[in-house]
Amino acid sequence: MNIRIAAAAALALVTLVISGCSGAPDDPRAAIEEKAATIDDAAQDVLTALAAAGLAEASATGRLEQCGGSLTGWGAEYHAGASAKVGESMQAAVDQVTAELKSLGWDHVGDLGGDFPTARLERGDVTIDLSTGGFTVGATRYHEDDLSVSIWPFSACVKLPEGKTVSDYAEFERSIPPRD
Repeated sequence: MNIRIAAAAALALVTLVISGCSGAPDDPRAAIEEKAATIDDAAQDVLTALAAAGLAEASATGRLEQCGGSLTGWGAEYHAGASAKVGESMQAAVDQVTAELKSLGWDHVGDLGGDFPTARLERGDVTIDLSTGGFTVGATRYHEDDLSVSIWPFSACVKLPEGKTVSDYAEFERSIPPRD
């Protein structure tokens, strides 16, 4: 009897999971663009904060990444990144950009840890990570004078129609201009 109940419960769970997976939207491009607008707005806040902090060579770009999986279907998720030259002090740059983002309504939720200054900010379903110090490949350090910014949604995977991939939506690989 217990085996039948367990089998029925497992079957019900599988049915629930499968039926809970929604199909691709009628217009995936429009669905991605709607989610991208939120990330682009956050990127424009970042560009505003970088400018207010007096950091040079600030720029932001958006891109699609694959998300989902074999059980739910593959999809696309829009992310953005930004960078600027730090200047004299990594800590001062992170502190100034964090303060400016807080003034724009972002909540500082902590640091990322590590050997270099970092910060994490959130607003709604969007997270902004600030990091300094660059990265090392072998014995060579790259972008050590940059403040790198990652801007990503908590969950914004748009299921793609069968046969479509992230590369079919190349227009989402784009530069994000600052606000006018």
